[in-house]
Parts: sequence; C-alpha cells; structure tokens
Amino acid sequence: MSTNHPQTRESPGTFTSNFKFIYDIPLMERKRLANLLDQDAKWVGLALRQMGYSADDVESIRRCCCQTGQSAADQLLVKWGNLNHTIVELFVVLCRESILPAMEVIKRFVEPKYHILMKKPVASDSCKVMNGPPATNGNPIQECTTDGNSESAQQKADFAQKVSPPAAPAIMVVDAPPVPAAAPVPFPGLLYPGIRRSPSDQIAAAVGGLPQFSGDELREATKNWHTSNELGKGGFGVVYKGYFKQTYVAIKKIKGITTESARTELRQSLNELKYLNACRHDNVVSLLGYSLDYGEPCLVYQYMPGGSLDVKLFPKSSAIPVLTIEDRIKVAKGTARGLQYLHTFAQKPVIHGDIKPGNILLGSNNEPKIGDFGLTRELAVSDSSMKVSRVYGTRPYIPPEFISQRQLSTKVDSYSYGLVLYEIFTGQRVYDDKRVPKHLKAVITSAMQSNADIRQLMDPVLWRSADVRTVPSCTMLLKTGLFCTADEPDRRKEMVEVYKSLVEFFGE
Repeated sequence: MSTNHPQTRESPGTFTSNFKFIYDIPLMERKRLANLLDQDAKWVGLALRQMGYSADDVESIRRCCCQTGQSAADQLLVKWGNLNHTIVELFVVLCRESILPAMEVIKRFVEPKYHILMKKPVASDSCKVMNGPPATNGNPIQECTTDGNSESAQQKADFAQKVSPPAAPAIMVVDAPPVPAAAPVPFPGLLYPGIRRSPSDQIAAAVGGLPQFSGDELREATKNWHTSNELGKGGFGVVYKGYFKQTYVAIKKIKGITTESARTELRQSLNELKYLNACRHDNVVSLLGYSLDYGEPCLVYQYMPGGSLDVKLFPKSSAIPVLTIEDRIKVAKGTARGLQYLHTFAQKPVIHGDIKPGNILLGSNNEPKIGDFGLTRELAVSDSSMKVSRVYGTRPYIPPEFISQRQLSTKVDSYSYGLVLYEIFTGQRVYDDKRVPKHLKAVITSAMQSNADIRQLMDPVLWRSADVRTVPSCTMLLKTGLFCTADEPDRRKEMVEVYKSLVEFFGE
C-alpha cells in the first residue's frame, strides 16, 4: 500500500521535496500540527501576531468551528495556506512563536539550512506579520528581525545573508507599514516612501468620476449599520446590504487599517476600484459610487440577491433553491461572456486571477456577474504572458505553469473557469480533503480514462428534474472544461473561443 508522504532527497548541497505549500502537507501531519496548535489556543497568537489576522478574523474562525466541531487551528492553516504560503514560511512563524513541537512535525519538509531556527527561536515581538503574500525573494527567514546584539542574533543574521539570493538595492521607507507584494497595482501612499495618505485619500484618487454619496445616506440605507444587514466581514471591515435611492445595494465599509490583513484588503479594494471603474459589462458587478465621510470610507456596489454560485452549488440549507440545468447553463455562458470581455475590451488583456464559485455572483434569476477584482492584473503586452513576482489566487484553481513558473496569461482564467465548469455539472467541490482523489480534475481524468458514463459524474440533484437536454448539456460542459484545463497553456482555449462554442451549442 502506498503512503501519502512527500518524496524528499538529501545529498550534499541538494534537497528536494514534492511538498512545498501548506496546502500540500499530508493529512496525518496536518492533523498532528492542528492538534498541537489547538492546545492552549496557540493558533490564536499565531494568527494575531504572525499572520496578521484581526481579532474579528479569529473570532469568526472560532465561532465557525464551534458550530461545526472542526479544528480551529486546521481552519487557520487552510485559510493562510489558500494565500499560497509555503511550509518554510509556516516553519518561520512557528519559530517566532517558539512552538518547537509544531516545527518538529514539518521539519522534514523544510530545507536543512532552516533547521538552525529550532536551536533558539526568534522573539515574537521583533517580527513582521506575514499575512498576504509570501516573501518576494523566497526567503521568509529574512522577514525575521532581532535586536542584533546577541550572539544568536548575529548567527541568524549571518545565516540569512548566506541563504539569501541577490536582492535589488534597498529602498528606505520612513515610518511606513510593511507592504506585501500581493498588491497587483501600486497606489500612492501604499508603496512609495514618504507619502502617507489616508484610505479616504487613496480611494478618492482611484474612483475617477464615480458619484460620491454622503455618509448619512448610507447610514440610513443600512438602518444605522444594523447587524441584521451584514452580508459578510473580514480584515477590511464589513459589507452591508442597504436600501438606497429605492434600490438595494451592497456597501463595503472599510474600517481602521491597523493590521496587515486590513492593509492587504485595502490594496485589493483599490485595485478593484481601478478595474471596475474601467470595465462596464452585463456580466461584471457594477461599482455605483463611494463615500469618504466619518473617516471610514465606503464603496457602494450593485447588490446581487442570488448570492454567490458557491452558496447555490453547495447549499448548507434545504431552503436554498437547487440550480436547474438551465440555471447552470446560464451561469456557464454568462461567466464565459464576462471573462472574454475582460480579456479583449482593452488593448492590454485584463486577467481576473481568482475565478471560483465564490466570486461569481448571481442575480434574482441566477444571471451571473463576476465580482472581486482585488487580484486582477493587466498584461504588459497584448496576446502574451508575463512572469510575475509571486503566485496569487485560490490554490486549487491555479494552473501548473502559474504555480511553478509564475507565468501569467489569459490562460490562467481559462483554467480556473474550466474547473468551475466541472463543479457546475458535478455538484462537487474542486478540492475535497475527504474524497479520493482529492482534486476534482483527477476525478474527471480518471472517469475519462475508464470511459465512465457521464451520468456517474453528474450532480445527483439534476436527476430530480432531468429532461432530454440534461445529459447532452452536461456532456458539453465537460468537454468545454477539458479544453480549458489542459496542463499546457498552449492547449487551452481562449475565453473568446469558449464563449462562442457555448453559444453555438446552447444558443444565445
């Protein structure tokens, strides 16, 4: 029987492992790790002091796990791992918290040159938070700082110098918060030294000619920000449902930018402003306006009463209506239509970068609109790809060339879209820790190799209202998904081709 352990090889000067990201940690080791971090709630300090999460984030994890009976530490690892942090980076933040038993669990997945950290952990109050992107130079140990006076501090400083690749000349930043490399677009006051601008100033500079609303109007629209109108919350603040000028809207209220996760959220909100302001389309969520009153800037979006595709595809309540095959076709076509527009409406293709069911929002009749443009990038040259400084997005939806080579192109969106098609017609998540195999793409590949009947893959709920169109429709979604999820980007279809093929089969 085979075991799910990483293949590692150590020889003089070399170390190789098939397991790089937190997401890759084998199940048994991850359970041991979570058990250790659950003891005395060690995960809380890790989240707050090292990973940059807010008290609201921690409470949200705790509350959710109390309801489901899951491990809070494991949920934290999943959450941080989905930001593409590596096992080495986890090793470093565990060092900062002096959690040696947990470091021992993952030690064999980490290059031996980092094992020096287990001799005497770095003081946790001398380190930067690491939420958002992994270290841009690939050496998370450089994120640790000591007072430089002790022998141990000097030893680690020397070690950091030895393992560091050549770096660009340093830029002095005066009294500025640490800036994660995740921000796809530089904004004044966030990336440039000496410029200290408030979130309100940065938003005002980014919104262009959008309408500005008064804070009093938005407060009235949400019934004084009543908790019953909350749609969601995160490090950035809270999103509320509001009734504004006889129209339902979604209002993102950005609170004090005091944590690294909140700063990352602000950067992504600014990035979203840039692209939503430039791109107006039936299948892209509309940005309606903003407010800069009371020191808490607000962004006003089109409200999508159907919630996200994630909620509809994977309902947690029987009260949520099931998506029919016609609904699923509508979502597939509309999402493809929106993506092909993003890739072609300007001279330089715009890549969403995080296509998944949670970012596809539905209207009252399940018409889809693409949302969350926080990770969107613009290619430097039309019809090309470019190498970026780091991998971003949601791990299971990221194609191989982006993970291994950081090569960004429109085919990144094609790949993610193909995986969403698999989820649409199977009703299964793209990644399920309890399923064998865990990746839905592997399930599809195995079924194709064995010539399995597509009805074995279809979402069982579709059979309750199946008609003569159901099986052919699912077959078309499967074929389209296969064209989109080829491992080699050159073999994937562009979204313009995808949309045309769907229209030819299903009609407008």
